[in-house]
Amino acid sequence: MNLQSRFITDTVYFDFKKALDPVSHSKLLVKLKAYGITGNLYTCIEEILHNKSQSVKLEGSLSTSVLVTSGVPQGSVLWPTLFLLFITDICDIFHGLNIKCKLYADDINMYSCYDVNSSQSDLLVAINRLYNWSCVWQLQIAVEKCFVCTVSNARHNNDCIGIVVMA
Repeated sequence: MNLQSRFITDTVYFDFKKALDPVSHSKLLVKLKAYGITGNLYTCIEEILHNKSQSVKLEGSLSTSVLVTSGVPQGSVLWPTLFLLFITDICDIFHGLNIKCKLYADDINMYSCYDVNSSQSDLLVAINRLYNWSCVWQLQIAVEKCFVCTVSNARHNNDCIGIVVMA
């Protein structure tokens, strides 16, 4: 339908670097409260995250223990949920833009459809907002894993569909 209507669809795929490791415990807990998670469930999650320490054992020597203040518990059924709760508000930052956003684990797919005669789409504004969000919430974007795909009706002298993929 978009191709027949001479619309262009731009899609950008994003991935976060080491997505689970940099999740700040204190920021995650703030978000959980904002989503209305309180009481025993909140306390349970808080206890899982707080007062954890780690050390390294190498050839029989044990390093000094350090407090762990970031990262969600990996290998449990809880980590995917905690991570998604941490990033789910990303979709809110695109309010007022012609952008659709899909989240899957640590991947984000943003796309925008616009008329071929338009001077621009909202995608650049959305990318800037995502970058600012990632700085505030301390999640780096893995630029090397991101790519753009443009789908358009490239009718000049023939009926072909143009697809451009950029890494």
